[in-house]
Amino acid sequence: MLLIGPAIFLVMKAQASHHLLLPASLLALFGGLFVEYRRITQRWTTVLWTALVALGLSYFAFLPGKHENGYNVDSHIQVWPYVFCSF
Repeated sequence: MLLIGPAIFLVMKAQASHHLLLPASLLALFGGLFVEYRRITQRWTTVLWTALVALGLSYFAFLPGKHENGYNVDSHIQVWPYVFCSF
């Protein structure tokens, strides 16, 4: 629950924003990612543990950038799913 709580908060924040931060195409991206990884590993537990580790590591996307003058959480939310996929 320690990793999922902030994720729920960020999705709620993205939904409350006036801009489209998390497009619906991310559902297809994550669905394909999980199904194909399950096909490769043959075990759902491996997929689950890998997803939880990737979720924890993807929070590094919210660290402020080196030349970022004002912290804008919206831009970090837009990058977050792709950082998750890369981990």
